[in-house]
Amino acid sequence: MIKSIVAFVLLVISANAFCQKNTYQLASPDKQIGVTVSFKNDKLYYQVAYKKAGIINPSQLGIIYKNEVVNNNNIKSITTTKLTTFNETWKTVWGYNATVKNNYNQLTVNCATTKGTMAVVFRAFNEGIGFRYEVQNKVNNNDNSEYATEIMGEHTEFAIAQDGKCFWQPLMQKQMEHFENLHKTTNLAAIDSCNTPFTMKLKSGVHISIHEAALINYSSTILVNKNKGNTLSSFLAPWADGKGVAVRLKTTTFNSPWRTIQISPDAAGLINGAQMIMNLNEPCKIENTSWIKPMKFNGVWWEMHLNLRNWANTKYHGATTENVKKYIDFAADNNLQGTLVEGWNTGWESFIGKEEFSYTQPYPDFDLKYLAEYAKARGVQLMSHHETGNNIPDYEKQMVAAYSQMQTLGQNAVKSGYVGNSMIMGKNYWHQSQRMVEHIQLSTETAAKYEVSIDPHETIKPTGICRTYPNLMSGEGVRGNEYNAWSEGNPPEHEIILAFTRGLAGPMDYTPGIFDVLYKEGKRRRATGAEADKSELTTRVHTTLSKQLALYVTLYSPLQMAADLIENYEGNKAFQFIKDVPVTFDETKVLAAEIGDYYTVARRNGNDWFVGGITDENARKLTINCNFLTPGKKYKAIIYGDSKATDLYKNPSEFEIKTQEVTNKTILTWNVAKSGGVAITIFEVIPK
Repeated sequence: MIKSIVAFVLLVISANAFCQKNTYQLASPDKQIGVTVSFKNDKLYYQVAYKKAGIINPSQLGIIYKNEVVNNNNIKSITTTKLTTFNETWKTVWGYNATVKNNYNQLTVNCATTKGTMAVVFRAFNEGIGFRYEVQNKVNNNDNSEYATEIMGEHTEFAIAQDGKCFWQPLMQKQMEHFENLHKTTNLAAIDSCNTPFTMKLKSGVHISIHEAALINYSSTILVNKNKGNTLSSFLAPWADGKGVAVRLKTTTFNSPWRTIQISPDAAGLINGAQMIMNLNEPCKIENTSWIKPMKFNGVWWEMHLNLRNWANTKYHGATTENVKKYIDFAADNNLQGTLVEGWNTGWESFIGKEEFSYTQPYPDFDLKYLAEYAKARGVQLMSHHETGNNIPDYEKQMVAAYSQMQTLGQNAVKSGYVGNSMIMGKNYWHQSQRMVEHIQLSTETAAKYEVSIDPHETIKPTGICRTYPNLMSGEGVRGNEYNAWSEGNPPEHEIILAFTRGLAGPMDYTPGIFDVLYKEGKRRRATGAEADKSELTTRVHTTLSKQLALYVTLYSPLQMAADLIENYEGNKAFQFIKDVPVTFDETKVLAAEIGDYYTVARRNGNDWFVGGITDENARKLTINCNFLTPGKKYKAIIYGDSKATDLYKNPSEFEIKTQEVTNKTILTWNVAKSGGVAITIFEVIPK
């Protein structure tokens, strides 16, 4: 096994890259990906090849501690190395595949450092690589008695071997806030700093995506292009006390998150291999997961974003007993398992400012106990919302009481929010900082003790921790559908880019399902008593109705919201697709994809399949080859898609429904409008 790995990697390393002394190799199980680690001039490097072609040129590794000169390296030598292999298949609690194969070869490079020892552990999967630092320092690295370790940053680099088309998200404002900027499409030189996942199509056609996994008790990685060249360097979001420290630990022994590079010959392979991120996390730590329930839900949410109602307890209050009861009834009658309620708890008058919320005390016009019991009687989960305004210390003080109350009332899911800058001890700190990472982990673990699942918004990026704690079911960390309610909105290519950037990180609560994409009759700003101005009347969702349906398949989440107003679903035949589509699947197959242009995917639940296809600003014909169906079986396909009359600007809500028999030999085609889509349910026909 080891001989075959070494033989392969020697083929893919250029002769003049490094001398063979202090050089070590690793290959993926299918021998298509090769990793080389070398020690030269007191510095540690790695490089990556795919099918004998360079992907990552020699790139530096290492950690920068406080009180060190940034350009110095504390690594003295490589002492030992070890090669191992691992292969398992594990079952998911929920997901877009029922089982996940976890197969990798591992190279552990043990180093002597000026502070103790450090191992750099590389894992090579068929889908890409991951590496992390495992540190055992002997003594504190600073004179701070509170923290044994303080890290300023890393030497970690990604020297990309060739240019190409990059899909990247700039940092949010100057404070490195939540991940809600639009993505850009440029070459490498145009990047200054960006969030991960960072995805790229190299000139050779190979696709890569750089991210991280198992982000626990550490700072988030941001990629910076210091010299406007082809090398991206890791920058750790610091604490905001002006000292530049990114990571503070009370121990000298620690592991960094995994730095990950997905590699695929095409865009489709990135999604097929995205579960590599989860494989780099620990197995599930929750013994009984039966209470973790994937679900579709509606709720008191979109009407506030349209400003028809308020979160606060005014005469336009949305979270009233009467209004919420309507949503519960609609959910019960239409195969929706939950109803979300925002603005039910006291404190919204202080938002944004003091952020003094109670997470147990409802407003007088919201009967929490009655509605929880009423929802349960109707087979619906009442889903709470906890907006913190980023007053995290205050939320942490109330967590146990809030989750305990939810458990008593039979509520097992909460949507939390972190709008605005984070506050602690009177100072702002960043959403991507170690403090926020620690907070989300605390929320996840505390909620699990009370059998509560969480769906955090304005949060850190996912890094596969949902494998270890599957009650961390979804999250925002994305510029979602809500931006279409009160801004210039999201462009037609947006959701297609998201699938191959943010979507690779983990489940995404994008809140799809808006049918009234033009906001007919100017139903806006009613809650303020003011007429909508001209700019507000032109605000809209920049898709067709059919594309909103397809998003339930293309953008995966085990928690999916039917986000529009009840009145826009009633009597609309397209709503049947939302009623039918599941939120957890047994198998996923990407059928066709080009990042930013088009994307078609099929997902299986039991014997039935669900297909979603979406396009950018260009109308096009989408082709669906049904060869994923079981040979010899017959199926009924119900197709919801743009019609000839559908027009993004003039008639975006027009659609047609077509039913036909299909087999695994059928090839379906559908003409989709600009920013349009097609959604298909394929039910197995059971012989009588």
